[in-house]
Amino acid sequence: MIVVLVLIVSVLTPRILAMQRGTNARAARANIVRLGSEARALAIDRGETVALRFDGESSAFVLQAGEENEATQLRSVPLGQDESVTAFEADGQPSEEADWRIEFYADGSASSGAWEIEEPGGTYTVRVFPADGHAEVTQGALAENPMTSWEAGSLEQRGT
Repeated sequence: MIVVLVLIVSVLTPRILAMQRGTNARAARANIVRLGSEARALAIDRGETVALRFDGESSAFVLQAGEENEATQLRSVPLGQDESVTAFEADGQPSEEADWRIEFYADGSASSGAWEIEEPGGTYTVRVFPADGHAEVTQGALAENPMTSWEAGSLEQRGT
């Protein structure tokens, strides 16, 4: 009887731990993705620019208000235990961690930006769109998920 219980526990324990890690990773990802919406809402409510940046020392995304040299930290969201940020993009160009910053404005718009997160289950990209500041998550690396936007053109008359 004890042998059977030991076998059951030895088989189930790794699966339960894997499920727990997966749940924790999904929760961390959701918190990070929500930062875009939260930053936009804060910018609108406060009537000032709110910036999202990454603090490499604490491995956390930070929301801050005010000028960069006198910014007030509003919130910090750490990466999940097994997550790492592997690439940044600002205004359509690759960016270094120290220079990366996405700004959310009081009118609800934002500067464009993206970041790539690697975790045991794979790689995903979070991209912020400038028109309305919303964030979108896609599976895959940043290079595989380019920003898709089109320049507005003039009206072309067809026929008479």
